[in-house]
Amino acid sequence: MDFEDLITKIAAILDKLSIPYAITGGYAVSVWGRLRATFDIDVIVELSVVKGGELTQALKALSKSGYIDELMVTDAVESKGEFNFIHTESGIKVDFWVMEQDGYGREKLARRIPRNVLGQRVYFVSPEDLILSKLLWYKESESNLFQNQPREEPPTKPDFVDDSRRSLKLPLAIILIVAALLTSYFALAAWQIWWPFEAQKQQACTQEAKLCPDGSYVGRTGPNCEFAECPDFVEDIIFGLEAEEFCGPEPPAECGLGTRLGCRVADKKWDCYDNIPTSQPIVTFEQCVAAGNPVMESFPEQCRDKSGALFVNWQGAGQFCIQIIAPARNPATGEVREFPTPCDVPEGWKQI
Repeated sequence: MDFEDLITKIAAILDKLSIPYAITGGYAVSVWGRLRATFDIDVIVELSVVKGGELTQALKALSKSGYIDELMVTDAVESKGEFNFIHTESGIKVDFWVMEQDGYGREKLARRIPRNVLGQRVYFVSPEDLILSKLLWYKESESNLFQNQPREEPPTKPDFVDDSRRSLKLPLAIILIVAALLTSYFALAAWQIWWPFEAQKQQACTQEAKLCPDGSYVGRTGPNCEFAECPDFVEDIIFGLEAEEFCGPEPPAECGLGTRLGCRVADKKWDCYDNIPTSQPIVTFEQCVAAGNPVMESFPEQCRDKSGALFVNWQGAGQFCIQIIAPARNPATGEVREFPTPCDVPEGWKQI
């Protein structure tokens, strides 16, 4: 005899004795939710002492070698507790739970739903009452055995369940929503506390410093810990030319008196740059360096000979432009702009 056979026989006995009942527990979970392993049959009953005695005799007739304690049945009826019956031929245990005569117990039996088992009508507790019973049992017993069982109930309401009973699910839904909101709030608060320290740790660079051409120092900064840009500046540059001998032909007259072709040596020092740039340089050179930027050649084309050599005016150094950023302000409008070199600053603008 299997579960279905024994359930139908138990249901037939209860119907014959006019004892209100409903199947609950693991087997009811399999009916309303999903198939799961169960080791016994749980039945809630509304039972009196007289009906308890009649049920005891009927169960003994069902299994001659079965186990049922008459005294335990009487105690369960009086205390609204539990008694069990063991069908020895199949080894299946049936637990009977005597319902209290309170409002919820009566409503649970009133809401029971019939199902067909092996061609016979058998009553089961409703899905809502099944879930609520599991939660109440877990609360009272604090047993881990019941902790995950409510998750196995049907995810959606069956068509035959009355919508008026949805109110049973409302308090639990509100609790879950409030718990989710509180969890999100505390998680956000923890992130706001943790992130500034993490960001500061990520951006912490070594204290290494770099010397700039103007004598100042810059450190490493930014997400990649690169050195910061050195400030813009202008410096005087000197260039060596030979003063004792002239090499090459006479330059054109346009280059001025006393101009000769100069050869690059280190005997004589010439100031290649000062802080008053002009667009009409007289003296030039092939290359100087200012703050790592090459100085631009600006010698007039008429002062070159056919070989490309540069002529130098020995009477004085001219003004030169270097390839360096030059910020300036227009006093009339207040506009501030950056120019490639000081020579590009328009007349009337002031360098800053």
